[in-house]
Amino acid sequence: MAAVYNFAVDRGASQPPIVFRLPYDFTGSIFEMKVQPSGGEALLLSTENGSLAMVVEAGVSVIRDGIQTSGSFTALTWAYTPEQSRLITKAEYELQQTDAFGEQVVWMRGSISGIGGLNND
Repeated sequence: MAAVYNFAVDRGASQPPIVFRLPYDFTGSIFEMKVQPSGGEALLLSTENGSLAMVVEAGVSVIRDGIQTSGSFTALTWAYTPEQSRLITKAEYELQQTDAFGEQVVWMRGSISGIGGLNND
């Protein structure tokens, strides 16, 4: 079952980027993130086209179940644009992995709240 993580973005902004860190090495996998604004057209972000950046960080010291070990993380970054953040007042998203064998796993899902947006871009 996917983890639930809700977050907010400043409407009309492009910072800070949204970073998801998963505690595994997902080299060879494709990740997609679908963002569905309420009443709007969906955004489809992907590591295949670069709209979702993926970096594997090896040899990172991590704590799992209270035990410190050395492991790998996969960091997925959504560097949203002002146009994308302006579309979001309230949205839902899912982050899905497709591995090299075609198996699919939804790792995270949740809500995105758009805050503000009174600025004049």
